Amino acid sequence: MRHHRSSRCVAVASLVACACVAATVVGPAPSLGAQASGVEDTFGRAVTGGWGTATVGGAYTLDEAFAFSVDGSAGRVSIGRGEDRRALLAANLGDVDASVRLRFQTIPTTGSGAYVALGLRTAANGNEYRARLRALPGGVARISIVRVVGSTQAVTAIGPEVQLPFTATAGTWYRMRASVTGTTEVVLRLKAWPSTSTEPAWQLSTSDRTAARLTAPGGTGLWFYVSSAGATTEALVDDLTATSLAPPPPPTTTTTAPSTTTT
Repeated sequence: MRHHRSSRCVAVASLVACACVAATVVGPAPSLGAQASGVEDTFGRAVTGGWGTATVGGAYTLDEAFAFSVDGSAGRVSIGRGEDRRALLAANLGDVDASVRLRFQTIPTTGSGAYVALGLRTAANGNEYRARLRALPGGVARISIVRVVGSTQAVTAIGPEVQLPFTATAGTWYRMRASVTGTTEVVLRLKAWPSTSTEPAWQLSTSDRTAARLTAPGGTGLWFYVSSAGATTEALVDDLTATSLAPPPPPTTTTTAPSTTTT
């Protein structure tokens, strides 16, 4: 998938020809498939009282590790009403494309819903962007993106909350995918869909131009929450990935030694 371009200059005198050749290799343009580093977890292990170590990306840092487990095929987390849970991987990712498969074991019947979110550009102080999927009573499903101040957990919405064209049901697997790029203007995108369906176009695209925008690379992970008016539920996750969207490498130039030809 690389494109190669070459330039050749040939200078010819009456009896002597000098040829010098420069070849420039140009890397591919940045894209969602341009992986430089990142995170991957297939949860193919058994762990009690935690999530252990991801397939790629190191060990998880957890809030309330007792609520987490891995059953050999998925990561599980019990979420009490009015409580949140966090699972963080200390990857150093700036521009990133992340996704996860998830399911709710129950759908709330009261309160403002149950959430699963991808954490992006998570700083040591807890500041981060969260790309959230919310399941409300009756199965209404919505997505949103917020910026979180770690010290106070103050939340600022980045763009609108978008209602999705499906009804969330207990025990059904969904996939959520989000991306964040840029520093002068931080562009954020999000979508979610039933995992057996065709992946849709971005359902929410927004940007953060404020002085409080998050520009530094940071960790990635997952956040879970159930409304205080809801009931304890369990969420399952699988196939967590976070891919660094690195810029293309600089061109590499090689030059051959001059050659002399006589006629």
